[in-house]
Amino acid sequence: MKTSQMIAMLEVNPNLINKFKNKRTGNKMEGSYTIDYLITQEYELIREPVPALEAIKAWVDGKTVKCECEKCSDSPDKCKYEREKDEDPESADSICGQGILAGKWYIENDA
Repeated sequence: MKTSQMIAMLEVNPNLINKFKNKRTGNKMEGSYTIDYLITQEYELIREPVPALEAIKAWVDGKTVKCECEKCSDSPDKCKYEREKDEDPESADSICGQGILAGKWYIENDA
């Protein structure tokens, strides 16, 4: 992502500060940088896994969650769970059992 996209994410969620790394070098963004350096770089959000139960609770609350597990490694969006806050969780698609047992869970855009 470009610097402007990183700044836009920080405006929405200031808790993401220090959650980015330089895409080219892999170094975590810390300390001070010149504006010339910042605007010429690309960044990616550092994703930190959460316990499965925390992710499932976030999903019930209407957040988008993602799981990485062996069973679903062939399709990056296979274990991506999205739903509207008003949608009944019991009417949604089932959650991957393998993911609950051995997957790495992420709450999207959460710090």
